[in-house]
Amino acid sequence: MAWNVTLTPEVQEFIRGLTPDEETEVIAKIKLLREFGPALDRPHSGTLEDKSSPKSERLSKLKELRIKFERKQFRIIYVFDTQQNAILLVGGDKVPMGEKLWYPKYIKKAKGLLKQHEAGLKASQAGGSGKVVPRGSGKGRGR
Repeated sequence: MAWNVTLTPEVQEFIRGLTPDEETEVIAKIKLLREFGPALDRPHSGTLEDKSSPKSERLSKLKELRIKFERKQFRIIYVFDTQQNAILLVGGDKVPMGEKLWYPKYIKKAKGLLKQHEAGLKASQAGGSGKVVPRGSGKGRGR
């Protein structure tokens, strides 16, 4: 079974900024996610813990695709929505910032994008268009 995988404009922009070889590695991991869905596990994927939330709320549905390329460690934070679609929320290389800075910053971004996505799902289920465009994303960006 092939799982649906949707990329936010933020992930599309991240991928556009990669070299061709880096892009090949990232796309290969996305294809693994498409093939295995929620069953994809380490070393390709892992579950994130949001340490900014109270301990009682730390169980997270946020996951990360883990891509190593040369000295870079790319991460794409994603989630499976209520319709079992993989939504790739945000991506980047954690090496320049370091793990302690990268995760809090990108988890916060991912949570904001996830809220927008969930609002779009609710609107579409209520009869709206369901299309939510994150702030700062340009039109006509696609891959």
